[in-house]
Amino acid sequence: MNIKDKILEIPAVYSGWAAMFDPVKIKGVQALMPELSAKRVLDVGCGPANNTRLFQGCDYLGIDNNPDYIAKCRQLFPQQRFEIQDINELNLPKQGFDIVLINSILHHLPDELIKRLFFQLNDLIKDGGCVILSEPLKPPPREWLKWLLMNLDRGKFFRSYQEYSALFDSFFEVEEDLRYPLKLLGKTGWYMVVMRLVKVGK
Repeated sequence: MNIKDKILEIPAVYSGWAAMFDPVKIKGVQALMPELSAKRVLDVGCGPANNTRLFQGCDYLGIDNNPDYIAKCRQLFPQQRFEIQDINELNLPKQGFDIVLINSILHHLPDELIKRLFFQLNDLIKDGGCVILSEPLKPPPREWLKWLLMNLDRGKFFRSYQEYSALFDSFFEVEEDLRYPLKLLGKTGWYMVVMRLVKVGK
């Protein structure tokens, strides 16, 4: 882990960095989010509670592998549940969730770990439930400024729409999606995609 990444592991620093993008990203997530009342929600890679305010009144569980992030979450939202979990081996109830949120996590993970995650989510999500997935899209090769701005991000696995889809299409299919630009330093840094995924054949 380089110095930049170590610094961003500090909850206060990461929250400040994320605050530049979170309002726009949250709107994108909300656009495809189903009705939340009486739903059980799993927030995968919740960070220092970046998404938690969306789920007031829900049966919510936020998970992350960073103990400092989880401590911050519990401080900010003591009424909600948070756990330290390793996505390699999720220790969660089968058919336990109506909605799973994955907001800007997959571009930090290699292909095999993502496939492992979706394999597990297929058991964790109730039939009729969904995954809300929000991730940055890899810029076209010639758009050097977008690549330059993208390199400011900690994630090293930016992918195309098709590359993301290939990682989950054994278990999930896209029900609806949207794309929007994410600006950084006044410029479009890259485009985001939000997908609502449902179980294949359900």
